[in-house]
Amino acid sequence: MIIVTGAGGNVGRQLVGRLKEAGAPLRACFNSPRKAAEARAAGIDAAVLDYAKPETLDPALAGGEKLFLLSPPERTELEPGVVEAARRAGIRKIVKLSVWGAPSEAFTFARAHRAIERKIEKSGIPLTFLRPNGFMQNFVAAHASTIKNQGAFYAPARDCRIRSSVRRAMPLNP
Repeated sequence: MIIVTGAGGNVGRQLVGRLKEAGAPLRACFNSPRKAAEARAAGIDAAVLDYAKPETLDPALAGGEKLFLLSPPERTELEPGVVEAARRAGIRKIVKLSVWGAPSEAFTFARAHRAIERKIEKSGIPLTFLRPNGFMQNFVAAHASTIKNQGAFYAPARDCRIRSSVRRAMPLNP
């Protein structure tokens, strides 16, 4: 079973939908009991997983084989508890949604995500780090007023290149 944390957010919600369409066994984990109840009502195995409440970690991860780990930037400091719970639960693969440039630790988000990446590396659990350089919804949110008023948005990165590295991903159902 694939455990998806952050299932109520933009990325997690899309991942849960894709996994469900593919028929992959999954458990969607939500910080909100209301969202977990709504997911269960829609036929999804769902659990409450609150990084700040350690008592929610083990039950949410029980029976899982793979873990998709994500959190809002202000919650990354609580992710080590999830990694420990994953180890106790026998999780065999962690996919961590990290941030572009994490290895450089050159900015706040990079330092925060690199710290949890190190914890995952030390856990001995096989891993994949996803390091996106941005999400379109962030551009839309940041530039909503110019999109609405001018029909365009202006990004400060003109004539730049974005470096990408891709490693082979593990299939959903190997």
